[in-house]
Amino acid sequence: SVKDALEIWQMKSSVSAKTKNLVWWFDMGAIDTEVTKKMSADDSLRAFVWFSHYVMYHPSAQEEGMLVVENCDKIGFYKMITMMPMKLGTQLDRLTIGVLPVKTKKFYLLETPRWIDVFMKILGAFMSKKMKSRMYLCKDWSEIENTLGGECIPKGWGKLEGSLDVGCVPEEYASS
Repeated sequence: SVKDALEIWQMKSSVSAKTKNLVWWFDMGAIDTEVTKKMSADDSLRAFVWFSHYVMYHPSAQEEGMLVVENCDKIGFYKMITMMPMKLGTQLDRLTIGVLPVKTKKFYLLETPRWIDVFMKILGAFMSKKMKSRMYLCKDWSEIENTLGGECIPKGWGKLEGSLDVGCVPEEYASS
């Protein structure tokens, strides 16, 4: 079932009452990387494709665009690049960058390790002004709550005191 894979990857979504955007929550700290390595690449890809379709057809994503909030949990470089097979990483890049027809308005990155900070500074020299404005390295967790509102933050997400009780699979699709 795709539900099992979604639970492992810990992807969640909600809608911000403040911005009206769909928010895709991704918490690296909640992912058991040993389990993801043992999981089949097809199951992981199926989960991401399913979740992407859910996001793609969500009215808030279509009308207002999407925000991605990722807790990097100070993940090390080696752990990050070995979290999934390279082929799967390439397929997910193609899916989210080249195919997903939802405008990503902003990426909020929390708990970024030093190597991401350095990488973003180097990459920033080659990014357009518009792209730079969409990438935001948050230094304080409260910035997310202030920007998006506390009611859209999932319970147990990172260091935030979220109040939204949402599973990885929205309730209306949990049995499919």
